[in-house]
Amino acid sequence: MMRFLKVLLLLIGISFFIVACGSGDGGGGGGDSDDTTTVGVSGDWKVWHTEEGQAEEGPDYMTFTQTGNDITIADSCYSGDSPISGTINGTSISFSWTEDGVTITATGTVSGNTMSGQYSNTDGESGTWRAEKTSEPDCSVGSTYEVYGGETYLSGTDGYNPEEHGYTLLGTASSTQTFSGSYSYYIIVTRPVNIAYVDTVQGSNGAYYGTNTTGNTTDYTNVGGAPDGNSAAVGGLYNGTSGGYIVIDASGDSLSSITVYVSQS
Repeated sequence: MMRFLKVLLLLIGISFFIVACGSGDGGGGGGDSDDTTTVGVSGDWKVWHTEEGQAEEGPDYMTFTQTGNDITIADSCYSGDSPISGTINGTSISFSWTEDGVTITATGTVSGNTMSGQYSNTDGESGTWRAEKTSEPDCSVGSTYEVYGGETYLSGTDGYNPEEHGYTLLGTASSTQTFSGSYSYYIIVTRPVNIAYVDTVQGSNGAYYGTNTTGNTTDYTNVGGAPDGNSAAVGGLYNGTSGGYIVIDASGDSLSSITVYVSQS
């Protein structure tokens, strides 16, 4: 659930930033006049979000299109998601939508080339977001991955955010590296806009481990056995925009560390 939330939150943040491009009436007629000018937010923005109690994540790149007080937000680097709609009045933005049965509501304020605000959802989660306008989105994909250790088996959406389920972060890397810690399960995670090409995982006992539990990972059967250059793309679905994970089951083996072998592609 956290994964989709992250993406949603990022989109949300973006929507908040959505500031309508107000075209003031030039005519000098009488009558009531609105002295609040709606700002314009059309263009590309990089957005960060922070769930309460968690580290900040991002940036994600979002494109805002504004027509009057209406705005449409879309991922600048991935066209697979449906655009999000919102509204803006003056410098205030509000936005909400429902995905996977969860409704997210966000509000924010635009100040020049920056935006910031809060969000919450019907699952009781909340946080903050911020955004900066950018001249060009950076759609390059990184190769950073994180390794977590824990004592409970995770699958489904839980695997994207093991830190929320009692797992300990053992380290971060973008190449082959050894991670110390004695756990029954290890989870290799990539965050959005990252793909890690994992060849195999070797335990401190010398054995090689494969995986059967994954999320947004292609060719996962390549993991296991001695390093051979054939790898699984962790986070490889959707061009890396949503992140991914694989679970290494070392229960009963009493490992003190694992080594993650990574190839270039």
